[in-house]
Amino acid sequence: MQFLTVKLVDKEKYEYIYYPTFNLLLPSEIASTNPIFYNKIMNFLSRIKTPESEKISKEVKFKLANVRKLLLETTENCNLRCRYCVYSGKFLDRRKHSSKFMDWKTAKDSIDFFFDWIIKNEKMRYYPYVFTIGFYGGEPLLNFELVRKSVLYSKELVRHKFGNAELNFSITTNGLLLDNSKIDFLVENDFWLLLSLDGPPDIHDRNKGKGSFNKLFETIITLYKRYPEYYQRKVAYSIVYAKDTDLKRIVEFFSQEIFENCYELNFGYVVDSYSTLRFPKKGLNEELVIENIKEKKKNGFELKKIEEEVVKAYYLNINLKSLRIQQEDKNHSSCILGEKCLFVTTRGEFLGCEKTGNSFKIGSLRMGYNFKTIQRLEKEWRNKTRMKCKECVAQAFCNACFATAGFEGRINLSKYCNERIQHFFQRVGDHIEYQKISK
Repeated sequence: MQFLTVKLVDKEKYEYIYYPTFNLLLPSEIASTNPIFYNKIMNFLSRIKTPESEKISKEVKFKLANVRKLLLETTENCNLRCRYCVYSGKFLDRRKHSSKFMDWKTAKDSIDFFFDWIIKNEKMRYYPYVFTIGFYGGEPLLNFELVRKSVLYSKELVRHKFGNAELNFSITTNGLLLDNSKIDFLVENDFWLLLSLDGPPDIHDRNKGKGSFNKLFETIITLYKRYPEYYQRKVAYSIVYAKDTDLKRIVEFFSQEIFENCYELNFGYVVDSYSTLRFPKKGLNEELVIENIKEKKKNGFELKKIEEEVVKAYYLNINLKSLRIQQEDKNHSSCILGEKCLFVTTRGEFLGCEKTGNSFKIGSLRMGYNFKTIQRLEKEWRNKTRMKCKECVAQAFCNACFATAGFEGRINLSKYCNERIQHFFQRVGDHIEYQKISK
């Protein structure tokens, strides 16, 4: 029974055997102190047969037949210029801000294509009919009339074609253009609302522009007071942590009751791959915040939402609690381009998702899906990852995909993989200790 193994040591110098393929962590002494139990575990692992992948062409068509989210790039324009924005011109393989807006014909054709595609592929259906239409930018509220018309049109279309099927709406916005009438519209149509907010006034304004905090926070207060039930169910925040700002003050700010009562906080570091951006490797007061969180856990206190999110980001989602079985001969983390959503640009082009570069075009409204391109990229991904992933200690926590490791139409894993492996060994011992105090 030969499995990929790695020896790990926690901060208290206890030794472990880690099996990356199964995300299984065992104390090193288990083989000598409890050999019967150890052999049972090894026998169990040896009997696990991972499912073989389908032929790529069949799997691509099957996955795309079951796409349930349409994401419209309403505009390439924005009323802010965030210093870390992927559309700032500081990133390679990403578009820049422009004055382009999606017109109504493109939006309507996108909605029609999306639902006609689903009906056309009814025989391959395996997901239930729960649809989402999302609005993205730039700043989507700059093209609010298009958002409004798209909502009304798609609701009528779904009612006519799918009866009582569930239809959801989502929007990602900096919130500065939200007024009472727009808020009322979002609430009436039960939108998932993701607001960009980075922390207290000076930190938020430093990232997004002077004066941007005050207007947004007024809107947040309005939402919280006027629609408390909607706020708890549907309002979330996107928090981008630039490591030259004070994490301690960010955590203190988001520990307020108004953020504890929202639906969700999404916390993440600035993404600077394939860009000219340069931020410190260690965040300001980052280690202090982690130690404070550990101390709270040791003393039995419940963590705030923001603290839970900071921990997840700090460990880059390392989680040693769940057994995972990777599928044989398949990409370990990447989804098939277009599998999670149909992302349509202002020009009517299809990208793999909103996070992939311009070079990963997978079709257009005029031509439909380009299956040859999707299949070629999927085959290339699997060929590059087949052996590399099987021998990787960080495979259970990897989120490599075309958005994180794709550039100018090519797959470049070396830098990304090296960073993930390095991070795993830097943080895994500390993470084991954190799991101990989390019990």
